[in-house]
Amino acid sequence: MILLSLVLALADPTPPPAPAVPAVTAAPAAPADHCKPDAPSVEHPCLDLEHRRLRFAPIVFDIDKSTLRPTSRPILEELAALILRHPELSRLEIRNHRDHVLSEHYGHELTANRARAIMSYLIQRGVPPQRLSARGYADTQPLVRGRSPLNRRTEIVILDPPTPQ
Repeated sequence: MILLSLVLALADPTPPPAPAVPAVTAAPAAPADHCKPDAPSVEHPCLDLEHRRLRFAPIVFDIDKSTLRPTSRPILEELAALILRHPELSRLEIRNHRDHVLSEHYGHELTANRARAIMSYLIQRGVPPQRLSARGYADTQPLVRGRSPLNRRTEIVILDPPTPQ
């Protein structure tokens, strides 16, 4: 009897039923590295391809110096990791700005040194130097008129944005 069952099982050309495939009900999640549209601030660095820049929390320096404060290091660590995950971002410019200063030369020198300090930190964390440039803008590109914390900022601009697919 067992032999007959085995012969019949081998002779049956009908394949076993395929396992059920679960239905896809949700759209794929957006990449975590991309900024949420119109978010006023970000908790972690992200790509804002629409505005051709990286968004991140403020990077803080010692007063009138280009020395990074320890609170800025975690932000820079995340920025380095983000840049390294995206080799298609082949050219980035680090821009540092400040509000009105008494000496134009002093403002340009300070903001250039701060931009270079950020660039050095990112290079030390493995970002290839040929992907980065640094420039100080002093008070030449204010966001608002007069003295304001909004004018004291660092930006990382995407010079060669990835091509949309």
